[in-house]
Amino acid sequence: MTILPIAEREVRIAARHQRTHQIRVLMAVAVLLFAAFALSPQFTGRAAFTGAELFTVLTWITYAFCVVTGAALTIDAVSEEKREGTLGLLFLSNLRGYDVVLGKFAAASLTCFCGLTATFPVLGIPMLLGGVSFAEFSRVLLALMTVLFLSLSLGMFISSLSRNVGRAGAALIFVLVLNCFALTFISKLLRGHTQWAEAAAALDFINTRVLLVSAFDAKFMISSFAFWRAEMLFVSLFLAFLASAAWFVRRTWQEKPLGRRTRLGDWWHRQKFGAEPARSVFRTRLLERNPVAWLAGRARVTCLGFMAGFLGIGLSTVTAIRLDWGLPPTKDYLVEGVAWFITGCLLHLLFAVYLASSACGRLAEDRRSGALELLAATPIGVPGILRGHWFALFRRMLGPLVGILFVSGLIVWWFSDLYRFDSGQPLRFLPYLAKSAANLLSGLREGQYGMGEYLVIASVVLPATWIALGWVSIWTALHVRRPAQAPLAALAIVLILPWIIFAPVRGTLEYLRVCHHVWMPEGFDLTLWTGITLGSNVALSAASRWHVRKMFRMIAFERFDGRKHV
Repeated sequence: MTILPIAEREVRIAARHQRTHQIRVLMAVAVLLFAAFALSPQFTGRAAFTGAELFTVLTWITYAFCVVTGAALTIDAVSEEKREGTLGLLFLSNLRGYDVVLGKFAAASLTCFCGLTATFPVLGIPMLLGGVSFAEFSRVLLALMTVLFLSLSLGMFISSLSRNVGRAGAALIFVLVLNCFALTFISKLLRGHTQWAEAAAALDFINTRVLLVSAFDAKFMISSFAFWRAEMLFVSLFLAFLASAAWFVRRTWQEKPLGRRTRLGDWWHRQKFGAEPARSVFRTRLLERNPVAWLAGRARVTCLGFMAGFLGIGLSTVTAIRLDWGLPPTKDYLVEGVAWFITGCLLHLLFAVYLASSACGRLAEDRRSGALELLAATPIGVPGILRGHWFALFRRMLGPLVGILFVSGLIVWWFSDLYRFDSGQPLRFLPYLAKSAANLLSGLREGQYGMGEYLVIASVVLPATWIALGWVSIWTALHVRRPAQAPLAALAIVLILPWIIFAPVRGTLEYLRVCHHVWMPEGFDLTLWTGITLGSNVALSAASRWHVRKMFRMIAFERFDGRKHV
């Protein structure tokens, strides 16, 4: 009798899969290039990193890989089997829930663990430079492996409870954001008040970032018990998530019949889809406009929960800042600026993730099920299909877009309030933006850029990024085999590509400035990054649009004739 037969099969498949080798090579190359770049003052324009500094930066890069990649590879592991109806067939045999869960977990963990171990030799380079002990190196590796397996088990647990990959992804993003950002911010906020110090310590107890921080010598020498306590806690959580997933997977694989809606459910259904006869009129008008728009977005109101979350985060930031640092703002406004910066980046990242998921979701599922082939055979035509898809996507993203504009308005309001406090006169916003745009175009501003330049960049770069993300998401939905991986591929292409281009260009320019005394404007970095980002977004949008319009029908028929079209 074979012990864990699914695990053996999945591990054999994962060991031969191209993705396993790609992740291992990419992680090794990424951290090695960063280490080489950090140790070359000719390319950075600053002193070379010390061993401790380089080790810290490389550790946090690897931590981000463990948190994101581990959960992303397991979030659709079980829910995909549920949607395809194959999970019930497995339970007709003598297999148990732990066989299925451990089999899927083994395949995903092999892929991620190979990528993680590829970074270990590079993480050992700082030991040769000095400032990092072997004990500290070993503790950090142990903490990184714990975080990786915890992330894998968390994704497996959520996947065992869910059937819809969109809802599972939303739950996963919420948990990751809560653990990586919200707990740290709330803990620091509570530590400002003496009576909440114990609550802050309790939040640190369940924060994976605190586990990694306590592994460094600076914290470990003060309290070694904190590290081992956190290590035992997260290992216990890892085992608990796996055990819970194995227990739930046998009890949640069947589709449950729709029960009678409650009064609240009826009210919400009427608000979302409308009541008769308004619902029929709305859907008829939508069908006459574009059948694909009617298929993709028949709800009258969408994303209310997402928009409410945006508004809640923005208002929570305002409340936290005003309660903790007082009103009006003081001269020491650095904390307020950091809080708004983190909030803005987090909300825009969530918006980008939701945009990619919405743009990919239906097309990827239709291509996988064969519905896209039937849609391509209709007289609507490829331009009509794409117009309907974009119209439905715009309606779906309208609510989150309102939330983004609301939070952006709060940031502008805070900045105008701060400007009035510093200068003693009200801010004339439009002339200030015009002056900031002139400074940005010239690239000759002395010192650091101000808030106005960043607002100008955001108002130009963000819409271009959203459009590029929409087109690239459609392209990845037609090419990626697994629907859950299409949004991740689109986000990686659109958000990471500008930085991949910017790093060597910036390093080359800095090398010319330092070694060959080529003059560079003081504020040239931001202008360069803006130009590269806009150029890459325009290029990605044009290339994806051209390829989708040209190859749409052949890609739709690919699953039936078995050929790949490029």
